[in-house]
Amino acid sequence: MRLLQVRSALLLGTLALLLTGCGRDPVSPQVTLPGQPDASGFGGTQTEDPEPPVHGQPGASTVLFVSANGEGSARVGRFAVKIHKNPLRNPATITLSVTDRDAMQVDIQVSPPEANDFQVPIELTADFSDRPDLNLNNQTVFWWNDEWRAADNVTVKQGDRQLKVRTHRLAGAKIGERVPASLGREME
Repeated sequence: MRLLQVRSALLLGTLALLLTGCGRDPVSPQVTLPGQPDASGFGGTQTEDPEPPVHGQPGASTVLFVSANGEGSARVGRFAVKIHKNPLRNPATITLSVTDRDAMQVDIQVSPPEANDFQVPIELTADFSDRPDLNLNNQTVFWWNDEWRAADNVTVKQGDRQLKVRTHRLAGAKIGERVPASLGREME
């Protein structure tokens, strides 16, 4: 009789462990699905920035998978992209690459190309908290479209030392010195 009680206790304990898993362990990954009551975070997947590039190897890159009704964010080097909920008609893969973590330019690829038409504006942010010497009021974001063109609606967040731009299409971007309007007209 005693042996049966011990076996029953072990069986119940094993079942309880299997059913609860390690989900309550403070070091276990937090996994929730969109629509669950305590769902938090984003519907995308982000890979971690790799270590700084080794001579002869490409720089850092990250990949973000976004479902049509999903959301997500990714960061590589000083650049981050934030995708708000329901931005796409079809799923997309967004790849961000930089030559190194301090790069002032990011290469952005959206696949498939027809997915690069976001219904909800997305945000690209460049973080300059490591560059207190840089006057952000003189800087802007440039988009690559067969040539570098200054982005509209760039905002400066002085406290966070960030430049932020909202857009419906992603392309390669770089940070550069803002060209005064009068100088731009003289150059044409």
